[in-house]
Amino acid sequence: MIRLEKLTKVFDTPQGSVTATDQVSLEVPKGEICVLLGPSGCGKTTTMKMVNRLVQPTGGKIFIDGQDTSAIDAITLRRSIGYVIQQIGLFPNKTIIDNICTVPDLLGWDRKKSRKRASELLDMVALDPAVFLNRYPRELSGGQQQRIGVIRALAADPPVMLMDEPFGAIDPINREVIQDEFLRLQRHLKTTVMFVSHDLDEAIKMADRIAIFRDGKLEQFATPTELLAQPANAFVEEFLGSDRALKRLRLVRVTDAMDNAPVVIKRDDPIEAARQALLQNGHSAVFVVGPNGRLRGMITKEIAEQSQGTVSDHAVPVPVVASTAEDLRMAVASMFAHDQPTLPCVDESGVLRGALTYASVTTALKKTGEMD
Repeated sequence: MIRLEKLTKVFDTPQGSVTATDQVSLEVPKGEICVLLGPSGCGKTTTMKMVNRLVQPTGGKIFIDGQDTSAIDAITLRRSIGYVIQQIGLFPNKTIIDNICTVPDLLGWDRKKSRKRASELLDMVALDPAVFLNRYPRELSGGQQQRIGVIRALAADPPVMLMDEPFGAIDPINREVIQDEFLRLQRHLKTTVMFVSHDLDEAIKMADRIAIFRDGKLEQFATPTELLAQPANAFVEEFLGSDRALKRLRLVRVTDAMDNAPVVIKRDDPIEAARQALLQNGHSAVFVVGPNGRLRGMITKEIAEQSQGTVSDHAVPVPVVASTAEDLRMAVASMFAHDQPTLPCVDESGVLRGALTYASVTTALKKTGEMD
């Protein structure tokens, strides 16, 4: 969808010529998110801005959906590409609905169609149209304004979207929420995104592919998994950090790391059944399920060894569970925070689907070549 061929930008300064981007070639497939990373001054922002010709290339070619962008009028090109910046840039004198409809209005969309589109997009980012459409930017929080900035860029259904550190100024809690909402929105709309970031964790979470830059050159272009598994050189390895195996936790889902056949017991079972189950699987706890498989509690090894009677007499609540859909970073953090070496994994209905252990986490990472 986006293809760069030997893209180059040279700036002339009083001190001489400076090559900001040096023969960069890469391709972002349709519907994917590509994050550009690297130290300050490495050329990532210049590269992105050449895609919509906010910066004019010195050499090389840019193709969008197979079309050479140099053959397209610059204004026409920019109106066909969504653009989001950290500073948001909402028009303070316009209502939210008029802000969202800026590009559709410029393109001559039917007013009814564009306003309907604005309402749909607000719903997608969890902002009630009845509440927000007629407000002004000053009446919104910073996080809400950022969401408006994102959906404004998507209002005209652009095939390509450019984002320049769009979440960098938002507090960590709201940043995670907005990132998650953007990912849901992007998966639904299938927009192709090029995204400049300075945050490696953000890139790993958001990207289908990551481009690492240094001094205007593209050092590595790969999926997050490939990047963390096989850094191309010493610079990339250092940039990723010595904890890159831990960063890999974000890329693996609980469902791919859990033991899919946990030993379970019923409330009416004798406590001896729990003792035997613990001996067989070596876990720190076994889990009690109801008739439909929903998690109802647990028996720890200590309880099983010291108790008599039935499971229902001694089962204790489970302090924390993992969703099968969440990533390992969150699940492992819960395991440590609650000192729970065996973590039950449930689906959205609360049905027990597996158990996560430190051994199963290690095995999952080894399978993808992410640990030495």
